Amino acid sequence: MGENGKLRVAAIGVGSLGRHHARNYAELAAEGRVDLVGVCDSSSETAAQIGSSHGCDHFTDWHDLLGMVDAVSIATPTETHCPGRKADRTYAWRSR
Repeated sequence: MGENGKLRVAAIGVGSLGRHHARNYAELAAEGRVDLVGVCDSSSETAAQIGSSHGCDHFTDWHDLLGMVDAVSIATPTETHCPGRKADRTYAWRSR
C-alpha cells in the first residue's frame, strides 16, 4: 500500500476491454479509494492516450510497474497472461 494507506493499482493492456478497467480504477481513485499508478499497453499511443485521459502515468513495459503497485488487472490477449502472472507472484514473494 502507498504511504496514504491506499491500494496502488494499474491496468495492463488498455485496448478494447482494458480501457474499461482503467476507467473503473480512475473512478475509484476519484472517490479516494485507490491510487491509480498508471496504465500499460504495448502500443505507446494507446498507453499515452488512456493515461492522459485518466491523469496517470503510462507505460509500454509492464515490468516498469513492478514495485510500484499492489494490484493490477491484466486485460491482454489470453496467451500473454501467464508470464505476467508468474512474474507478479515471484516479485510479490521476494518483496515480503
